[in-house]
Amino acid sequence: MAFASESGAEIEFCFEGGDEKKMKQWLGQGILYTNQGAGNLGYRMEKAFLRAFNSGFRRVVLFGSDIPGLTRDHFSKAFTP
Repeated sequence: MAFASESGAEIEFCFEGGDEKKMKQWLGQGILYTNQGAGNLGYRMEKAFLRAFNSGFRRVVLFGSDIPGLTRDHFSKAFTP
C-alpha cells in the first residue's frame, strides 16, 4: 500500500470482520475503510467498483489480499497511466 500512497492514488480498504478502528490501528490513517457487507465475493467486488465510479473516479484498481505473489511491479503497472 505504500506504493499506492506514493503514486498519489486514493486508497479504499474493504474488509470483512473487525471494525474501522481495528483497521486504522493496523494500517494507519489516510485510507478510506469500508466494511464489505453481505454477499459473495463477486457482489462485494462489484459494489466496490460501483462505489468508486459513482464517486467520480475514472480508473479503479482492485487487489485481493489473498494474492501473495503480487510485487511492487504489479502495483507500479496498475497505477501508471
